[in-house]
Amino acid sequence: MKALFLIVFACIFNICKIFCQEDWSRQEKIDDIILANISTLAVDSSNRVIFPASDNIFIQDSLNSQKINGSLYSDTKYYNLRSFEVSKDNILWGASELGFMKYYLDNDSLAFFDRKSIKGDWDYEYINGLTIDNNNDIWFTSRNPYLSKLSGNEFTDYDVSYENKILSINFHKTKLLADTSSNIWVSGDDGILAFSTNSTQNKFIYKKFTLEELNFKNACAELCFDKINNIIWASSRNGEVSYFKENKWNQLVIPDSLIDKTKLGGISNNFINKIFIDKNNRVNLFWHTSNYYLILDNYIIKKYVFPSSICNTSLTVFSVVNDKYGSLYLGTLENGLIKKVNPIINTVDNQILSDFYIRKIYPNPSKNIVTIEMVLNLVDLDEYDVRLNDLMGLEVVNLTSNIDINYISGESSCTFNIEKLNQGVYFLCVSKGQEKISKMIVKY
Repeated sequence: MKALFLIVFACIFNICKIFCQEDWSRQEKIDDIILANISTLAVDSSNRVIFPASDNIFIQDSLNSQKINGSLYSDTKYYNLRSFEVSKDNILWGASELGFMKYYLDNDSLAFFDRKSIKGDWDYEYINGLTIDNNNDIWFTSRNPYLSKLSGNEFTDYDVSYENKILSINFHKTKLLADTSSNIWVSGDDGILAFSTNSTQNKFIYKKFTLEELNFKNACAELCFDKINNIIWASSRNGEVSYFKENKWNQLVIPDSLIDKTKLGGISNNFINKIFIDKNNRVNLFWHTSNYYLILDNYIIKKYVFPSSICNTSLTVFSVVNDKYGSLYLGTLENGLIKKVNPIINTVDNQILSDFYIRKIYPNPSKNIVTIEMVLNLVDLDEYDVRLNDLMGLEVVNLTSNIDINYISGESSCTFNIEKLNQGVYFLCVSKGQEKISKMIVKY
């Protein structure tokens, strides 16, 4: 596969070290309980952050933090929650050591169950991955050699590992995700499996991607889905990162100066342990153990250093989530719950205090239609100027009159066609008074 080299004319990458400690905060304890091993995070429709830590489940809003029926969790066998996902019927599902968690977000009630309590036969062990498909069915993996589905109260097992040997499932850590095309993506020690939800027990519909096709030298460590651009991102336990776009895998080449060369346990290479697509549709890459992380934004890789108030040396990020205001939450191994407030949005009175910001540009690169999403301060709208400039800064087209504005929320969008433009790099420039933001757009 041909690697994607992040070269835009003379600029290969841009290193940006962030030391704005006032944007960061860390919560180490709740009710004298040390927050450790935060393996997963979720945000509900009320913007509450939910997470497991130290044999408890916590829920946090802007005012306080509290345990969710802590004894019901810690006094049962359903410990070590590994994965959270919210279903269409507003239930927070969790995969635990021997069963499932169901947290009903509408009435804040918690329940646990396993296969045996429903079917009366046997239990799955060590459920380590969970995702929810477009039909609201639960897909998961466990220590059993199956990819399994829970639809209502019916379990269906697909033997993709033991007899059929399609994928070597890691019984301790497997990543699952559902895309928008009826596929369940499963990480494995020997590749990645795209398994169709239309499969039956007698007929499997799938595509297996080998480590060689992935440009990997070791097992898959992480999977992430960019819903806006329909891209699957993956990382390996050797440090490689690749993405699946337009039916082929491409390698993301990280400049050597941005690679954390810390040896894990003094032996193994460091690797990207967590990939996350944030609200600005940027790809966040977190090393297994490091004092910084990377962001891929418009084909530029930026380096963000954690402030010393968050970690003195390095930290391990297990889970990442954005709240509805764009603030970033990190669940860590030993450094508690970390929050980075979106520097553009202030949540006081739920108002946007900056004059404007660009939320998304997609698809990018593009050969024809491009859509931009922005949030504008509704004061003095006639002062805004939105235009597309070429690399020399010359105006190509003025888009100001094409903006569709929601006059209540400030949410704004603009769709335009660049099909007739020459291939190359352009810049979307939004300005109001002395403020100006520029974002790169690539025409191919």
